[in-house]
Amino acid sequence: MKKIFLVFIFCVKILYSQGGAESNIYIRSITFEGLKRTKNITMLDILNPIKSGSIYTSTTTNIILKKLNTEQIFQPDITFKTTYVDNYVDIIVYVKDRWTLMLVPMFSFSDSSWYVGGFLFDKNLLGFNKNLNVTGLYGSYGWQAKIEYEDPKFFLQNLNMNAIIDGGQSVISDRDIKNSTVARMYENMFVKGDLFFKYKLLSVLSLGVGIKYQYYDDIKNQISKVDTVNSLGMHFKIEYKKVNYEYPFEEGIVFRFNGGYQFSLINNENYYSIDTELNTSLILNDIQRIGAGIYGGYGDLPAQVEFRLGGKMGSYTLPQSVVAADYYSSATIFYEIAFLNIGSKNKKPYTTLAMQLFYEGGLYGSDILDHTWHHGPGFAIFLYTPYISLPAIEFKFGYDLASENYYFRVGLSRYL
Repeated sequence: MKKIFLVFIFCVKILYSQGGAESNIYIRSITFEGLKRTKNITMLDILNPIKSGSIYTSTTTNIILKKLNTEQIFQPDITFKTTYVDNYVDIIVYVKDRWTLMLVPMFSFSDSSWYVGGFLFDKNLLGFNKNLNVTGLYGSYGWQAKIEYEDPKFFLQNLNMNAIIDGGQSVISDRDIKNSTVARMYENMFVKGDLFFKYKLLSVLSLGVGIKYQYYDDIKNQISKVDTVNSLGMHFKIEYKKVNYEYPFEEGIVFRFNGGYQFSLINNENYYSIDTELNTSLILNDIQRIGAGIYGGYGDLPAQVEFRLGGKMGSYTLPQSVVAADYYSSATIFYEIAFLNIGSKNKKPYTTLAMQLFYEGGLYGSDILDHTWHHGPGFAIFLYTPYISLPAIEFKFGYDLASENYYFRVGLSRYL
């Protein structure tokens, strides 16, 4: 009797395991139609860990759609065809590339400085989802050229590599905005290099480490003497990023903490810096979103590598390139509304115009400046397009109530 019972249990287990196996549906193949530039191996890397042999569920295509939209190199009209054969499914993804090779002019001016220039960039270099940016700027204080290359999957699925070479010549005019005076002025040439690796530990958490070289030297027409900087050091980054993309907006939360230490190659004047930022954004509906940000930094820094405020998150009410700080803290809030869609294709507009209202405030200081407060309102017009792989083009104006200075720029907006 006992043997019969054991045989019965054994048979039930076999039937149960077979029934469980037959209840699953597995992906037999994933193919893509409509692509002109992006390589098939790139598409499979983007979809990882969804691949042939994975279990197919009712949410699989939604996950694929989210992964493709997050890259922002594909047009929004993505559709699927699924064909079932026994316990397997074949998935065809109908997707088209965005245009990713762009030349974008930009300019900026305030009551104390101006510059013009442009960006040449490709967000999908050779169809492998790698980024190449070339920047050239010329202005009232000199010129700058920069080349940046990024590989989001550098040999490993979760390893990001970023390399930057930056150089130029400029007259630096560090201003006391509050009193409308020049606190320090000097002319120098500079060369910088940065090689940085970032590894994604979790879907939302990354750790990074890099090597940085910095060289600044006084040249002719010295106005204020500053010491030469020639240093090599290391820096690190901790990043938490959880972001969703719903055209035309991004929403989510991003936290970054950066730190670095530079060893002088010519004297004992080593230096360090830390900085952090927290950005949040919430989509209210198809045309509205709100957001806020907190920013800060501190360092024991030579004049040439102090934090340059102005023209960035938390300091849009300050002029570009002329506000230098050893420490700063600031905060901003904003409201944005999309007010005009231009043209349409498959129910998606070719271009969307949005208006943003913001208010920001903060303080900063340095070895030559006491605590200086800034705060004021601003507004911006953003031009979004879902068919070109381009950050929003922004027309932004900020006004500092404390110093009664203004700032205006035309250029590319940054993502969260």
